[in-house]
Amino acid sequence: MKKNIYITNPLPEGKNGLTSRANYVQRKKYNFVLSNLQATSYIDENYIDFRNLYNNFCKIDENGEPINISESILKNVNDDIYAVNFVVDAFNELKLLCANSNNIKNEKFKKLKAKKGWSNLHKKYHNHLKIIFDEFIKKINKNYKNNNIINFENFILEFVKHLDNVIYKTPFLKSSYVLSREYPESDAGFSIEFDTGDAGDDKKKISEFILDYEYGEFVKLCKKTNFLIDKNCPWRLVFNPFSEKSEEYMKTYNINKNNLIKNNFYYTKEFDLENLKNYMIIFYNTFVEQKPTAYNVKIVTKNEKQFLSRNFVDRQKLTTEQVNSKFSDNFWFNIYCHLSFVENKLNFTHQQYQIVLKNMDRNFSLYGLQRSLGELTKLINNTEKSVTRGEYNFTLPSAS
Repeated sequence: MKKNIYITNPLPEGKNGLTSRANYVQRKKYNFVLSNLQATSYIDENYIDFRNLYNNFCKIDENGEPINISESILKNVNDDIYAVNFVVDAFNELKLLCANSNNIKNEKFKKLKAKKGWSNLHKKYHNHLKIIFDEFIKKINKNYKNNNIINFENFILEFVKHLDNVIYKTPFLKSSYVLSREYPESDAGFSIEFDTGDAGDDKKKISEFILDYEYGEFVKLCKKTNFLIDKNCPWRLVFNPFSEKSEEYMKTYNINKNNLIKNNFYYTKEFDLENLKNYMIIFYNTFVEQKPTAYNVKIVTKNEKQFLSRNFVDRQKLTTEQVNSKFSDNFWFNIYCHLSFVENKLNFTHQQYQIVLKNMDRNFSLYGLQRSLGELTKLINNTEKSVTRGEYNFTLPSAS
């Protein structure tokens, strides 16, 4: 492998597991090496920095609202790997350019094959929530609080109390999950990876990719086909749907920069409330399946003698129809607002919290979901944030 003459040892050695200080020094060195290579024209400046500059790339619209790609415009790359249709077309063109290039011999670039692409948001989100739910079950079984849960209302109360201590650190609502590091930009359908390396291993990234002279030739071909390179993961190709060149690939599918989001994405917040309700039902029924019987122990007195008495209750699963007949949309919207406040660490006193929640409930009754979601977004953006979570406590809203 031909090496670049401007780089000397030791190479950057940043990787996961180092102390914060050590990683800071090594990552700074990594950025210096990359800048040096660009300054010597060894490789084109054709990079995107997800870590620092382009957070939520293709995960938000121009107003910062969380969005997700419609699966109807996905296309198979190879094996069981998918990406957006015009991104796959650009990748196939890049494969041909690499295969026919006289300047590229390394099979890693010569015979490109996708190793990772789009990740299914719904599956990842489901698995994420299952981890949170499993932790909840473990906790209530350990302290015997499972016997406090006789019905669906008891379950919601205990589960939301558990979420209050969890979700200011990790998301629960789907829109919050989309914007978190749990669902990275590389999963959104516009990225294709041709290697399975550890993106945290700076030495490997420099020695096996960036310092390979043929990589410079490869990056030039990426630029021709509208791919940027992830600065922190040199085997991740990121299609830029907002460049002029992207129109060449989009027009095959009657897509352009102006209608891309409108016609091919959906707003995740529009489904948050339904997701919340459905998962509460799923988790409750799973709990009932695991623990079909509850009991409480109380002391009874008979003939001046005291006895321990157990009262057994059979828990019952619920259907969506049963839940819909008993619990109103306002009930779920109140819970949704509470969880949004906690996730975003809104710094309310309990009195402020009660007033705001009452106003949100009234707006929901008067104006419906869409307008209320807009008001909630404004509230979140304009409210002071706390370091951990606000000092307010959840109480179960009225069912009707």
